[in-house]
Amino acid sequence: MNLSALWQDNHTRLRTSILIAFLAVTLLASLGSRLTNLPTGLLIDVILASGLFLVFLKYRIGMFTSHPIMMLLLIWFIFCLGLAFLYPEKIVSWVYAIRNYSLRLFSFALFYFMIRKQDDLNNLHNFFLLSSIPICIYGLLQFAGFFPGFDQDYIASNVGRSERFSHDGKTRIFSIFSDPTTLGMYLSIMFFFAAIPLVRARRIINRGILAIAALMTSMVIVLAYSRTPYVLVLIGCILFLVFRPSKQRFMAFATLGLIAFIFVMGSNSSISDRLKSGFQLKDNVSWEIRNVDRNYITPKILERPLGYGLGITGYTGHKFYDNSYLSNFQTNNGYLKLSVETGWLGLLLFTCIIAVILLQLFRYFLLLKSRGSRNQFLMYFIPAILLVVGNFPQEPLTLNPLNVIFMYLVAAACRVYEMDKEH
Repeated sequence: MNLSALWQDNHTRLRTSILIAFLAVTLLASLGSRLTNLPTGLLIDVILASGLFLVFLKYRIGMFTSHPIMMLLLIWFIFCLGLAFLYPEKIVSWVYAIRNYSLRLFSFALFYFMIRKQDDLNNLHNFFLLSSIPICIYGLLQFAGFFPGFDQDYIASNVGRSERFSHDGKTRIFSIFSDPTTLGMYLSIMFFFAAIPLVRARRIINRGILAIAALMTSMVIVLAYSRTPYVLVLIGCILFLVFRPSKQRFMAFATLGLIAFIFVMGSNSSISDRLKSGFQLKDNVSWEIRNVDRNYITPKILERPLGYGLGITGYTGHKFYDNSYLSNFQTNNGYLKLSVETGWLGLLLFTCIIAVILLQLFRYFLLLKSRGSRNQFLMYFIPAILLVVGNFPQEPLTLNPLNVIFMYLVAAACRVYEMDKEH
């Protein structure tokens, strides 16, 4: 069997099928863990490893050297690997944490090398767009009070989760994901997957599907009562106007913004109160608690340049080091979590890598020739920026499925640039 034949243009379906299977399992991991006792996280890793093995068969060592982003991810992995030798007593939590911290970031290679042509990009975009509709429908059913037994058990299984999932006496929606914030941040990406193509859509049926997807995602984002996605959507809209300025778009955005402002300021509903709180940090109790926690942990971070070990906080911290004060420390911030576990040196390295990636994508955007390519590029570039910004109040860059989605966005943007360059 000629393995290289798998990569020819007439095998688009095979490549896309592997990618869609990987993404579908990644998105359904939280729901699957609620329904069964199967190790869904392990299934994600198996599909990722299988896909990367196929990539390696084709490109060999070039898999790591043919794109500078892969080199950066390899440097980050080597750094994380060094932490395993530095803290051998924490090797079990390291094994759990390294998957989200580094290994799943190699999904960039899976997406970059398997997206070979425009059809691959279109197929993946259609998958995300169409899958967002049932995700939204499930969320709307939850808002209407439909919580299956496995969802109720999931909420009740943890006291902290029960408190976080409650707002104004009502259970917050989270659809197939692990929490309302992950749902909101994922749908903020899907909103731009629908709204940006809608700007240039010509066929009526395409406009209708994109408009429905944009409306449903924005509706569920609001109903999830998570403040971070509110801010991210606004930032994303502003970024789109900056990158693609026009009088018509500015007027449309100003009109919609005015309507939203009137609704938020003129209403006394719990939804409008939640929207307001996302932009009123001084009066935000959650933000004040985060400041207190940050001031408390900062001296301890400065004491340990290489941190306290991967997996010492959060879920893995509770699982393996329940008696440690760090296991009970609520980081509530992706960068703060990194600085605790990998030290300020690890934080510096990670943020430099992310900054280089975004600067490289911005350079690609400036070099694009086609107007259509610019719009398609922004559909990936803007959500990537939003996830980096969202890593301040949340942890999307180091948690499934958003860390995988981030690498997909980066890989797809790179491919859009290269296809534009070829034509």
